[in-house]
Amino acid sequence: MTGSPAYVLTQMFTVEVGAALKTVKLAIIPTGSCEQHGPNMTMETDAAICYAIAERLNQQLYPRAILTPVAPWGVSSHHMNFPGTISLQPETYLALLWDVVTSLKAPTGFSTSCLWNGHGGNMDMLNVISSKCAPNCISTSR
Repeated sequence: MTGSPAYVLTQMFTVEVGAALKTVKLAIIPTGSCEQHGPNMTMETDAAICYAIAERLNQQLYPRAILTPVAPWGVSSHHMNFPGTISLQPETYLALLWDVVTSLKAPTGFSTSCLWNGHGGNMDMLNVISSKCAPNCISTSR
């Protein structure tokens, strides 16, 4: 799949994004966390795996989708005893992703967002966002 065409928001100029809106209907928003995964995996495991899967999905859906940056923090209060964990309060996480989704939908934006989840602790808040902005937003887990 390497070298496959794909729209990746962070690698585009605003003029290119505007032109892509002719075909792009779906913004893929990967979500992860920053927490422990044992002694042999990095703190970014959830975010990195989720982004990699979202990249492949984005390539398969070209030219109908665009990939956004990964949301690298999640709801991880159950991991706070492990050094290095960054956890957002559920309300903060909800507000952060709500702002991302509504920004992408803005008057000149994408008609639908897909919150692609890589961390179990995020699921409840992603379901809240999805139901709040249905049918223009969906969530799924890897």
